[in-house]
Amino acid sequence: MAVFSAIVAFVVFSADAAPSDAEAQALLVKWCDALIGAQAVDSKNPYTNGGALCSACGFQHARICDAVYPFTYLWAETGDEKYLTAARQALAWTERNYARSDGSYWNDRKTPWKGTTVFCQIAIGKTLLHWGDRLPKPVADAWREIFLRQSRFLISWFNDPKWKGVINYPSAFCEAMALAWKLTGDERYRDEAEKMWKTTVLPLMTEDGLLSGEGQPMRGKTSVRKLSIVDMGYNLEESLPALAEASEFLGDREMSEKVLESARAHMAFILPDGGIDDSFGSRSVKWTYWGSRTSDGILPLYAFLARQGEAYASQGIRRTVRLYSDLTSADGFLYGGLRYADADEPPCLHHTFAHAKALAELLVADLPSVQGSVPLPREAQRGLRTFPSIDVTLASVGPWRATFSATDAFPVRGDALSGGCLSMLWHEEMGPVVCGTMPVYRYPEWVNQQDQRHAEETLCMTPRIVSGDLTNLADYEAKVVSRELDGAVEYEASGRLTSPDASARQGGAYRIRYSLTAAGLSLTATCEGEPFSFVFPVVVDRLTKVSANGTTAELSGSRLKARLTASAELKLVKTERGQFAFSPIAGVLAAVFEVQAKSGGTIRLDFNPSGGTAP
Repeated sequence: MAVFSAIVAFVVFSADAAPSDAEAQALLVKWCDALIGAQAVDSKNPYTNGGALCSACGFQHARICDAVYPFTYLWAETGDEKYLTAARQALAWTERNYARSDGSYWNDRKTPWKGTTVFCQIAIGKTLLHWGDRLPKPVADAWREIFLRQSRFLISWFNDPKWKGVINYPSAFCEAMALAWKLTGDERYRDEAEKMWKTTVLPLMTEDGLLSGEGQPMRGKTSVRKLSIVDMGYNLEESLPALAEASEFLGDREMSEKVLESARAHMAFILPDGGIDDSFGSRSVKWTYWGSRTSDGILPLYAFLARQGEAYASQGIRRTVRLYSDLTSADGFLYGGLRYADADEPPCLHHTFAHAKALAELLVADLPSVQGSVPLPREAQRGLRTFPSIDVTLASVGPWRATFSATDAFPVRGDALSGGCLSMLWHEEMGPVVCGTMPVYRYPEWVNQQDQRHAEETLCMTPRIVSGDLTNLADYEAKVVSRELDGAVEYEASGRLTSPDASARQGGAYRIRYSLTAAGLSLTATCEGEPFSFVFPVVVDRLTKVSANGTTAELSGSRLKARLTASAELKLVKTERGQFAFSPIAGVLAAVFEVQAKSGGTIRLDFNPSGGTAP
C-alpha cells in the first residue's frame, strides 16, 4: 500500500517529497465522514433512510451505492463499525429505490439509464475481492447475490443489438466481467471481457494513441471534419483506469501494453498541477478541472502506470491527491472545479463518493517504491505537439502550457471549441489563466449537472472573436498552422465567423495569430466585412483586484499577478454576478475583457506576468 505526499496546487513541487499514504488516508476519512454525515439514518421513511442528501442538487443521488467500496475499506482498516453500517445502508437504500426486475439499477431520479449498474457492480465486486472473507457472512452473501445479479444483467444488456452508449461503458464492462471471472472462476465472464475489448474498444484506439468513442455514434467520426470523438475527463478518469484494471485481472499482457500505449498519449493532457485539460473534450460540459462530474478518478490509472514502470506516475499521484485536498470543502466534500467556493456555490456530493472509490483503490494498490522524482510528461514537454485525430495542438514554452483546439467533436452544434481557439493557458506560478468552455452552455444531463444558486447566465470562458451572434469558436472548418520559432511557438487560425446554432450561418473572414514566449502571450485578430470584438476571459479568484484604464488592465490575486494590454480600449464586462463571471464548467471564475474594432481592423492583445514584456 503506497501513496505519496503531494504538491501545493498549481506549483511544481520539490522532487524530494517523501512517499507517504497519510494524506490520502486522511482525505478518504474526511470524504467518507462527510458522506455519512449526509446520510439519512433515523428516518422512519424506508425510501429515504440510507440515502445521502446533496445540498447542491437538493436530492439523494442514486449512485451512493458506489460508496460501498471506500466505506468498507475504512471499516477494514479502522475497525470502526460506522463505516460498514454506512455501506450497508447505502446499498440497501439503492435496492429499495432503484433496483429493477432485470437486475439493474436506474442511474438516478427520473433517469432510467441502466448503464451505471456497471459501476456499482465493480464497487461491490472489489469489496468482495478484498474483504469478502472478513465481512459478516449474511452481509457477504447478500452482496454477492447482488453482484451476480448485476453481472448477469450486464451480459444481456451489452449484448443487446439495440444497445447505444459511449466508450466508457464498454470499457467498464471489460473490468466488470474480468472481476466477475476473478471472483467466480466462470469462464463465460472472461470470454465476455475479451470479446468486448477486441471487438469494440480496441478498434477505437486512434493512430496517435487516444481512445475515441465519447459521442454518438460511438464508432463514428465528427460530422464536419471526420475527426475522432474524444473526451479527456472520461478517458483518464474512467475508461483507461477500467481497461488497465481489466488487463491485470485477466493477466492479458497484450491488452496491458495497448492500454499503456494509450495512457502515455493521454498523459500529455495532464497539467503540471495534476489537473486534467478537458477544455476541448466532447463531454466538456461536465469538466471539473480534475476530471469529470460522474467519473471515478485517475488514481487507479496512475497505480497501473507505476506498476508498468512509468517513473512519473508517483508525481501524478502526489499532485492529484493534493489537488483533491485543496478543492475539498471545510465540511469534507469535493468541489466540482476551481472556484466553486469563491462563487459561493456548494459542492455536489456525487464528486465525493465517486472519487472516494478511486482513492480507496489507490490505498489498496501494491505500488513499487520510488526513489527521487520524475516530472509529468506535459511538465517536461517543450515546443509543439499535435494530435491529428482531434486537431488539438499542445504548446509549451518556459513556464507556459497552452492548448489550441480546432476540433469539431460535439453532440449538438455549439458544444465544440473549434476555430483554432486558445482553450487552455497555464502558468507554473499563476496556475490556470484561461480555461475555455463551450460556446453555448446547455444541460444534456440535468441530473448530473449543478445549477448556479442565484445566477441564470453561464458565459463562455474561451478567448474568441465575436460579431453579433457569430464567433470563430463555431467555425468547424478552420484552417490552422503551427510552428516553432527561436524560443517561441506560433499558432494561426483562419476561417469564417459562424453562428453556434443549427443554422451555422457564416459571416466575415477572420484570422487569429497567437505567439507564446517565455515572457507571455501575444495575439492579433482581424475580421473582414463587419465590426467585431475580441473577448478575453482571465481566470481569477474572489479576492482578485482588477484595475482597467484605457488600453491596460492590471490583475492581482492570491496567485495571479499579470498585465493585459490591448491596441484599443479594454473594457471589463459587467456580468450578472458583478465584476466577475462564473461557469460550472471547470468551476471557473473569470474577469471578462472585451476590445472592439472596426471592420478590417486589427486587435492586438498581450498577456504577461506583471513586470514582463510583450513577446
